[in-house]
Amino acid sequence: MGYPLVTARFSSDKLEITQQRYTLNTSIQEHEKYRSPRQSYKWDVPIWLKTKTGDTILEWLKANEPLHINLGSLQMPVVINPHRNGYYRQNYDSVGWELIAAQFTRNSVFDRYTRYVLLSDAFSAAAIGQLEYELVFKLIRYAYSSKKGEKHWLPWQAIVDGMYNIYAMYVRTDENASYVLSYLNRVWRPIAYEIREKFLAEETEFAKYIRKQNESSKERITGRLDWKSVRWESNAAL
Repeated sequence: MGYPLVTARFSSDKLEITQQRYTLNTSIQEHEKYRSPRQSYKWDVPIWLKTKTGDTILEWLKANEPLHINLGSLQMPVVINPHRNGYYRQNYDSVGWELIAAQFTRNSVFDRYTRYVLLSDAFSAAAIGQLEYELVFKLIRYAYSSKKGEKHWLPWQAIVDGMYNIYAMYVRTDENASYVLSYLNRVWRPIAYEIREKFLAEETEFAKYIRKQNESSKERITGRLDWKSVRWESNAAL
């Protein structure tokens, strides 16, 4: 059946939000009983908007019409569904993603879970051709090039999974594989050692489980990256 991909487009004073069905492969024919849905795979969707100042607004996106929001005095950037209260993925036009990328570079006004959601959804939108990978790479640059970088494992989980999917989808030759591996090693190794020094010795059982899953995800990429010494910063308060 799928689920919605909600896209926000910015103008000078308004925000237009639309939806489409999220699916990785549009060429596969549906099972016969699902081929004529009453609402064409569109739904009434609750839209949570979070601003730079932390204010949260709830609006409703109707199944068959766009939602228009007057930006007015809202502090930019605006993030949709920051804690995944709604069952949908988010996307933005280039203006929206540029604002988020700039905010990532300046400081962490978004908590780690919101950062995870944004990164995960950016990779997911790019995977179906709704976002240029150039913008995705610009978005993740803060994690390894800003002064503080990304120190929590949760946003890194989204980045590692996203990079693995790129590797799985697009690397078909040894030449491409070498390029991707070189990029990943150059990015991950310095971060790995820095994060290891800041690792918190005491973990909750849930945090330990997620960290091990994260390390397993890294090993999936090829098994040729230097992950053995990586230990991720965790936090008991999830």
